[in-house]
Amino acid sequence: MDTYTDVEKLDSPSQEVTVDHGPVAEPCRGVAKILADDAAKPPQTLTETQFRALRKQYFTIRHPRAPICGHKMDVLNEPRTGCELCWYAWLNMHGDLVQTADRAYQEQGEKFLIAMRGRVFVRMFLRFMSTLARLKQEAEQIEREKCTSETTKESNLDDYPLLNG
Repeated sequence: MDTYTDVEKLDSPSQEVTVDHGPVAEPCRGVAKILADDAAKPPQTLTETQFRALRKQYFTIRHPRAPICGHKMDVLNEPRTGCELCWYAWLNMHGDLVQTADRAYQEQGEKFLIAMRGRVFVRMFLRFMSTLARLKQEAEQIEREKCTSETTKESNLDDYPLLNG
C-alpha cells in the first residue's frame, strides 16, 4: 500500500491518505532471469551469406525499369539520361511536381523555373506538357469523330422505314 500526503486536497497538511493498488506483480525476477540467460549465451556471429542476405533485404535499393524504354529508373530522383521516354515516365509518376512546375511556369515564367530546377528539367517538362496537350487534343478529335459517325448512322436508319417500325 502506498501512502502520500496531498496538501491541496486534504483539510490539514498532516492528514495521510492510503491508496490500495491491488496485488503488485514482480517483473524484476522474470527480467533478471532473461538477462542472465542472454548473458550466458555467446553472441551469434553472422556468416557472410547471412550478412549478404540482410544487406540485400534492408539496404539494397531496387530501381524498376521504365515501362516505355526499358532503362533503369530512380523513382525519387530526376533521370540522369537524356532519354525523353524516361523523363516522360518520371514526370508522369510525379503529378504534384508537374502541377507545381506548371503553376510556377504560368505565374513566374521560364527563367524562374530554370533557376529552381535547371535547364534540362525545363526542357523535358515543356516537352511533357506539349505531349499531354497533343494527346488531349487527339482524344477530343476522336470523340468528335465518334459523335459525328453516330449521328450519321442514325440519319441512315431513318431512310429505311422497315427498320424503324
